[in-house]
Amino acid sequence: MKRKLRYGMVGGGRGAFIGSVHRNAANLDGQIALVAGAFSSDPKKSKQSGKDFHVDPSRVYGSYQEMAKAEAALPADQRIDFVSIVVQNYLHFDVAKTFLQAGINVICDKPVTYTLEEARELRKIIKKSKKVFALTHNYTGYPMVKLAKEMVAKGDLGNIIKVVCEYPQGYAITALTGEDKSIANWRANPKIAGISNCMGDIGTHAENLVHYITGLEIDSLCADLSVNIPGRQLDDDGNVLVRFKGGARGIIYASQVSNGDENDLNIRVYGTKKSLEWHQEDPNDLIVKDARAPRQIYRRGNSYIGGAAAANTRIPFGHPEGFIEAFANVYNAAAEAIRDEVLCRERDQEALRVDVLAMRDKMVDHLASNQPGCFHLKQDPGGIVDIEFMVQYGVLRWASRHGELTRFTDNVRLLETLAALELMPAQDAGLLREAYLAYRSAAHRASLRKEKSIVGDGEFRELRDGVRTIWQHWFDLSK
Repeated sequence: MKRKLRYGMVGGGRGAFIGSVHRNAANLDGQIALVAGAFSSDPKKSKQSGKDFHVDPSRVYGSYQEMAKAEAALPADQRIDFVSIVVQNYLHFDVAKTFLQAGINVICDKPVTYTLEEARELRKIIKKSKKVFALTHNYTGYPMVKLAKEMVAKGDLGNIIKVVCEYPQGYAITALTGEDKSIANWRANPKIAGISNCMGDIGTHAENLVHYITGLEIDSLCADLSVNIPGRQLDDDGNVLVRFKGGARGIIYASQVSNGDENDLNIRVYGTKKSLEWHQEDPNDLIVKDARAPRQIYRRGNSYIGGAAAANTRIPFGHPEGFIEAFANVYNAAAEAIRDEVLCRERDQEALRVDVLAMRDKMVDHLASNQPGCFHLKQDPGGIVDIEFMVQYGVLRWASRHGELTRFTDNVRLLETLAALELMPAQDAGLLREAYLAYRSAAHRASLRKEKSIVGDGEFRELRDGVRTIWQHWFDLSK
């Protein structure tokens, strides 16, 4: 798919911390664009926020219900590809349900829902909708967390015996001592947050990190949740003893009254061969320990780091990556699934053919060289764009039946895939590949000379004629 994904946001308007985090993460790699939103339950505030975010006023809505209905009614090439939900906990279920039933993919801030019953019902709705639903447990996006996961999966640690995960914060200590009451917020209100504050808000990140790295599932637990801040109904500190399926034991601790701590989410995984340790406040290090050998520290960005850890690393070693980058990795993973969903939709083949041809004709009218005796390597008929259009038409036409077509984005491998699936004659795919590489090479040379991608009419004549012949057959224009 050679366009940005379009998304809308529910919540996250002026003054909302997490909304800004989501927008920054989605925007980091330039592959996703905010085009719509219901940023507040107050229509006036929503409009003001839309202006702040440079969203077209016609696509700033006064409610999420209005937004879902209006966006679903737009043509496929205009409507949002997904919605980002960053509202308070008790609204997650209703908002997600509304957009899924409108046929729109969903990325939702945690927790998934307000109650367990809602979560189970939402799972049914997701399965029925066949849409992508992603939950933003953002700490799984750190490269060294992904390396830890790979080490456990490969058996480097041996059998897992024990897991300790902690998420201590100390920001609420001032309320405990009577110095500051300002931290009282909606997360402490059971009607909005649910049955838990601290464990539900940050403890869930700790549990998710345990499950992501180790794959272990909780079998039973013993929890001690406490309320230390006067006047609060929900917990601000929690200690949980855990037994995992398979026999491993664990401790999960989360706190908002751990005096002096900032955001020290950390995990230690103990195995029979080795153990590992990771700290969110020092995210670029992964410590590997063995009672029989010196400790090792793996550092993000180095050449010895491969797999998912390397794929989710943006900048060279020694330049720290952090919270926003990890959050962006979660968004990128969700976006990849959403792109697949968009590409794999069933389409009316004749309507698709007509639309593609109309779009190409418009491009030729506006962008072709229109110079006698010249050939524009990219825009003229028989050039690069013709090849790109044929490839993308093939992907859109057959991806619903052949998921292999969503694995690659480059035209060469897509041509090879179309041929391997016998959707395009191997001879045609070979000629298009040859022409594409020849054109790209010539265009690159011209760029180095700071010249336009235009050659004489006699160059590449045989390839151009071959491309146009395939174009005629591909779009059934012979009749």
